[in-house]
Amino acid sequence: MIGDFYGDPDIGIISEDETVCAMAGCGVILYFIKEPFTEWEYHKSNNQWIEWGREIGKEIWVDNIRFINTKTIEILTENKEKIILNI
Repeated sequence: MIGDFYGDPDIGIISEDETVCAMAGCGVILYFIKEPFTEWEYHKSNNQWIEWGREIGKEIWVDNIRFINTKTIEILTENKEKIILNI
């Protein structure tokens, strides 16, 4: 399992070099595609994934995501705010 979303994810993309999977809806989960694979878990931190905009009570709804390059993702929030996240 590489993530879980309230109401299912709205978007899922894989980086051009196939090293990162990005999923979005209620926030964003970036899952690094590398061995050894660790299953994603709620309320856990791990170097296999990064979460953004998913903190309880501070959730950010995401309309779109795209990789600018293999180390940078652009997030478009429901409020049309563009966020650049370096990974």
